[in-house]
Amino acid sequence: MKKIYKHACAILLLGLLMITSNALAQDDDFETPVYTKIRLGFHSHNNFYRQILIGFEEDNATEGIDPGFDAVNVFNLPNDFYFLCDNTELFIQGVGYYNTNNVYPLGVRSNSVGTITINIDATENWDPTQEVYIYDAVMNTFSNIKNGPFTANVGIGTFNDRFSLRFSTQSTLGVGNTPIVSNISVNYVTTDKTLSILNNSTSTATTVTLYNLSGQSVNTWNVSKMNQTSISLPVSNLSAGVYLVNVDTSNGAVTKKILLK
Repeated sequence: MKKIYKHACAILLLGLLMITSNALAQDDDFETPVYTKIRLGFHSHNNFYRQILIGFEEDNATEGIDPGFDAVNVFNLPNDFYFLCDNTELFIQGVGYYNTNNVYPLGVRSNSVGTITINIDATENWDPTQEVYIYDAVMNTFSNIKNGPFTANVGIGTFNDRFSLRFSTQSTLGVGNTPIVSNISVNYVTTDKTLSILNNSTSTATTVTLYNLSGQSVNTWNVSKMNQTSISLPVSNLSAGVYLVNVDTSNGAVTKKILLK
């Protein structure tokens, strides 16, 4: 009788093991979702280091602020680097589906004039043929950081409108993008030492900002209520040298390098 009992228990145990094995085999068929991530590394003028991450979470996140996917910068450090979304500083930004045309604003804070660098620290599930650019709105340049670190000179202050992460030099859609506007000319008039902005576009020029080559803003004018066809701005108080003029309009922006004499 004991042998029969032991035999029955063995059969029952074997049956349970087979059921557990089948369940585990079914669990093995489950595939963990794979998402694309990019980690950017930043070094400030004094070699302060910051790494930030953007993750393309597909249906799980949006281009806005998503609790659980976005990590907010709670520090106020004199030198720092972050994504900027809805005026919120983020160390980690979770977004939706990858789109070549999307633009992601980057913020830099600096407590001294000097050189910064931005590079790719690491990627996950990233197409190796896809380019990655840092756009510099002051210099109006695209730098492919797959080929090496991006470097720029910055001044003292917070720069939230200068740099952005892009995946195409032809970006026309996306978050924080500022398309180029045509039919606006910017010139320096030496006779009366003024900036002359001729607006023959359908856009309204709203703000004109003058930068030096260190990226520092040296003057800003609100021009939204001025005669749009001929805007004249005095610059006689500025030192001679090369400057960059950024004209923000209702439909985008224009950047022009000028020489003040």
